[in-house]
Amino acid sequence: MHPPRVLAFCGWTGQNISSYHDDTQVGKTGEHTDTYHGRFMELKPYEKIVEELQFESAEESLKNSMTLTFLLEEIEEGTKLTVIHEGLPESISMKDNELGWLEALEQLRKILLLKEETIL
Repeated sequence: MHPPRVLAFCGWTGQNISSYHDDTQVGKTGEHTDTYHGRFMELKPYEKIVEELQFESAEESLKNSMTLTFLLEEIEEGTKLTVIHEGLPESISMKDNELGWLEALEQLRKILLLKEETIL
């Protein structure tokens, strides 16, 4: 995995906004929106990315810092990605967090496939 592609996936300009188009999904910042800001704590090209994030929310239980660690490992089939999510607010269920990660990883897959098609 090429580091700029991961940064494109992270979408980092210091702030990220996610909107839900499904009326059953409730946002943490607005009715159907999650807004969070953060910073890169560590960048080791082709090996590791560590981010510190914090939701922008009126709800105090959502304001604690979270740490995301992305570990990249070259394997025979390509690149193995391991994500460690620490500091998840207690008010966010594991099920909702898992769903969010599945959606995010699907977006990453699409970005990587698009880049491969562009390169070929």
